[in-house]
Amino acid sequence: MEDKVNNLNKNKNKDENKENAQGNKKDIKNKKEEPAPKTKKDQKSLEKTQNMTLDVMNTSLKEQNLVQQKKIDELTNKLDETEQSYIDKIRQLRQENNIRNMALLDKEDEKDAKSEDDMKGRELLIN
Repeated sequence: MEDKVNNLNKNKNKDENKENAQGNKKDIKNKKEEPAPKTKKDQKSLEKTQNMTLDVMNTSLKEQNLVQQKKIDELTNKLDETEQSYIDKIRQLRQENNIRNMALLDKEDEKDAKSEDDMKGRELLIN
């Protein structure tokens, strides 16, 4: 049973190798099919078309770079705005905290003053 499986696997591998070899031959044939320019005119026209395609590619790359740069600028601006809004919020919260702390200190001072008055009153009563 195992021998049959091994033989089948070997046959499949051989078939795959043959197909790969045939595919490589086809690729080589396709590469050879491009005719070399026979005259200087043909060579110049071929160079022009190649240069035109390069120019088109360069302009598309430049446009893509511009779009990406605009996106980067927009995101940078959003980041700056967000950072500034957080700074403003923190400043506001600190101010509110300072106001509350001052109010608490005032209340404690009032309590201390009342307790001092009570102590003085008691001292007067005792004396």
